[in-house]
Amino acid sequence: MADAGKCYPQTTMKSVGYVTALLGLTATLAFGNTIELTFSGMATGTLGAISFTNEPFSVTSGGNTGSVFVTPGPVDELPAIGAIIDITGFSPASFTDATSWADPEGSGDITFNDATLNTELLGFTHLFAGLETYQFQTSIGPIVGGFPFIPNIFENFQNIPTSQGLLTITMTANNAFTAIVAAPEPASLWLACGAISATVILGRISKRH
Repeated sequence: MADAGKCYPQTTMKSVGYVTALLGLTATLAFGNTIELTFSGMATGTLGAISFTNEPFSVTSGGNTGSVFVTPGPVDELPAIGAIIDITGFSPASFTDATSWADPEGSGDITFNDATLNTELLGFTHLFAGLETYQFQTSIGPIVGGFPFIPNIFENFQNIPTSQGLLTITMTANNAFTAIVAAPEPASLWLACGAISATVILGRISKRH
């Protein structure tokens, strides 16, 4: 019985550690909100073997505000979830590479990127519209106009793989960017509060043992 008593605190500490880590991760995920982003305008290019000229298009994706990370620059980056491009006259096409959104702080830029190739595909600059300090945490837009420096100057959107074939866009115009952050679900708030409370309680228990 004495040996079992000696082992008990160690077992408790391990259990507390595992549960605390799990609850901490759960709380972190619960605090993130879903966000829907759209980049639209008129585009010229080719999809598969078919060309198009000055056709309306939109790129849409989901995301999670809790997944934003900062790279040197600094640049706020958001991994895209389920990015799709819809061009008039074509079936919607899913991007098969990983994609992301980026906002270089202080620049007034917004870009849509091929994360697999580490390449900016679409982007425009619009000063004094809120993009200088945007970090993908709130709703914004529609921000209309601006200067479409990608791909009009930097022709990066070349032979990008999609579910409808290779896509190239050589020019865009009349660009607009919108992001809508969904209100947090009540269940997520309760889960986050419960996780934090449980973490504190388990921490106190571990100190007693």
